[in-house]
Amino acid sequence: MNSNQPKHTEAPKPVNGLNLLPASSADPTKCADCGTNIGEPDSRPWPFPRWCSCCEAKREAECNAALKIKCPWQSKWDNEICPPNCADTDLNDPSFNQPAWSEASKWKFGFKGLTLFGDSRRCKTRIMFEILKREFLTNHRSVKVIYGPQLRDDGKRASREGCEHRMSEALVYPDILALDDPFLAGASDERVTAYLLAVIDARLRNKKPIILTTQVGGEDLKHSAARFGKITESDIQRLDAAFKRLREVGTTVVC
Repeated sequence: MNSNQPKHTEAPKPVNGLNLLPASSADPTKCADCGTNIGEPDSRPWPFPRWCSCCEAKREAECNAALKIKCPWQSKWDNEICPPNCADTDLNDPSFNQPAWSEASKWKFGFKGLTLFGDSRRCKTRIMFEILKREFLTNHRSVKVIYGPQLRDDGKRASREGCEHRMSEALVYPDILALDDPFLAGASDERVTAYLLAVIDARLRNKKPIILTTQVGGEDLKHSAARFGKITESDIQRLDAAFKRLREVGTTVVC
C-alpha cells in the first residue's frame, strides 16, 4: 500500500439519529441528516456539515432538551416557578421600568429583604421574578413564591385548622420567600392579616429575606380598604406593624 495515500478511518455513527459525520465526508450541497439539496455554501472548502431548515430546527430542539436534562435548575424554573407572563421579560423594552430595575437589581442576598412599591403595571412582579431568576439559576438559592389569593386561602385555613404556627414556620425553609401583593389579599380579614404577620415574624426570627410587591403603603391602606371590604382599626394596626418590620430589615424601591 502506498504510504503517501491518506489513511481512512471509520466514520462515527449517528448519535440520537443525527448525522455527526465530519465535513470531509459530507456533501456541503446536501443536508447532512436527510440529504435534501440545499445548494452551494457561501465559500469553498466548507469546513462544517450543513442542514436544511427542518433538520436544523430539530437539532436545536434536541440540544435544548438535552441542556434542560443536564440543567435541572433551568427546567424547574421554567416549569414550576416562573409564570409564563414573566418568562419573556425584555429588560431593554422601552415599557420596562428601567429606573426601578436599576435600583432593585442592587439587592444582594442576605438578612435584609426587598419591598417593591408602586401602582399597578409598574413592572413590580416582573422585577421580582428577574431577581429571583438570578438568585435561583446563578446562585442556586431555593425560592418560594406565594400569590395574594393563595395567601388569603392559607390564612383562612390556618385559622380554621389552628395550624398558623406550623404553616408559617414551614415557610422558613426557602432561602427567599416572595410575596406578590400580600397586603391586598383579604386585607379586611383578621385571619389573613394575622397569618401574614406570623409568616413575616417567622422569616425575621430566622434571618431569612422576603421579597414582596405591594400597591399600598401603611398610610394608603385605609383609603384603599373600601375597594376590598370593611377593615377595622385593629387590622390597620397589625398591617402597620408588618410594614414597620419590613422597613426595618429591608430596602424599599418605588416603582
